[in-house]
This record gives sequence, C-alpha cells and structure tokens, in this order.
Amino acid sequence: MKRIIGNIITVILVIIILFMSVLLLSHNDHQVSQFGNKTLLIVDEDMLDYKSGSLLIVTKKEAKNIQPGDYIFYYDVNNKTKTVLGLVNDIYDVDFGQYSFTVNNDIIVDETSIIGRANDTKEYKGWGNILSVLESKYGNLFLVVLPAFLLFIYELINFIVEARSRKNG
Repeated sequence: MKRIIGNIITVILVIIILFMSVLLLSHNDHQVSQFGNKTLLIVDEDMLDYKSGSLLIVTKKEAKNIQPGDYIFYYDVNNKTKTVLGLVNDIYDVDFGQYSFTVNNDIIVDETSIIGRANDTKEYKGWGNILSVLESKYGNLFLVVLPAFLLFIYELINFIVEARSRKNG
C-alpha cells in the first residue's frame, strides 16, 4: 500500500514538473507563455469586462482583420513590458502589408506588438492566479525543484533498499 501511494505521488509530481517546464519554456520575448498563435495572459487588474485574477487565452489573427472600434491586447514596451488592452482608433498600412494602429487616441502600436483582439479571447476566471503562482520564481522552487529533489531522494532510498534486499536474499 505504501508503494502504491508513493507511485501515485511520484506520477502527480512528474506531471506538475512537466506542465510547469512547458509553461516556462514557452515564454516569448515579453515573458508571456505563447503556444503558436495563442497567448496566455494573466489579468493583474480589472480591464473592460475581464476581472483581476483571470486567465485569458488570446488568439492572434492577421492584423488586417483589426478594425477601428476593436479592442486589442498589445505589449507596451516603453518602460517594462506590460500587457495593455486598448481601443483601436486608426489603422495605417505602413509598408508591404505591415500595419500600425493608433490606440486610445495617442499611442501608436506596431503590428508586432499586438497580441490579439478582445473578440478572439476566452476568459477563465480565477485560473490566472494559479498560473501566476506556477510561473513565479517561488512557485518554480517549491513546485518543481524541491519536489524533484525529494522525488530523487525517495527513488534513491528505494533503490538502496532494493539493492540491499537482493544482496542479502
């Protein structure tokens, strides 16, 4: 019975470690998890209809689909990279199909800084808090490094006990 519980805990820890590793390895240049054209955003403060602590899965579509009056998520890179939700006022076709947008009346956002439209977003309330813990330094320490170390020690002890029992038997 003890071995079954140990194996179940081992499997759960390995799944958590793999999940967190995938999240951390999928960070883009702005330290946000991105899988293909889907970006995982954590809402820090209430924005429009999105509540603080929510997880947003934003799907990026082509920039030509963005129209004036749409709300878009974009990276504000002025000081420290921050995710912002803004209202598109104007669209500019700069060069060779590259677009720029005037957001909130005075901010010009390049197409490469756009995450996606609010219309192409799914919200999961409360899941953002969980993801922020998983992606934090201390979350990584206490949910990946420490359990992996304990798992290693547990398996090492099992190996030594098994080796001694075979040697004596």
